[in-house]
Amino acid sequence: MNKEKRSVAYSKDTLRLKVVSVQNSRDLVIGSAPFFTTTMVDLGDCYKHGIGVESDENKAFIYYQKSASMGNVRGISNLGFCYLNGIGVKKDEYKAFIYYQRSANIIIDD
Repeated sequence: MNKEKRSVAYSKDTLRLKVVSVQNSRDLVIGSAPFFTTTMVDLGDCYKHGIGVESDENKAFIYYQKSASMGNVRGISNLGFCYLNGIGVKKDEYKAFIYYQRSANIIIDD
């Protein structure tokens, strides 16, 4: 069986994935999802701390939110931190608790 190479591109401002060539798109999604959600968290960290880009708490929050919506535990936990400290979002201790609890439950279930 001849397997095609997979190629994916993204820009720093919007994590838009462009699949150039894929033999089996299902394999790409399943095999790459953890990598891309982790990359979103890393981008959020860069925006939060101003690493390589101008610090932007709103963008950090958005990247954490995107990764959390895909089930990334670090992204979920970072959303809790953002809500607890008002980073990129209005401070809300209840939502912080919910996100921290959600991330803890994922870790316990694994």
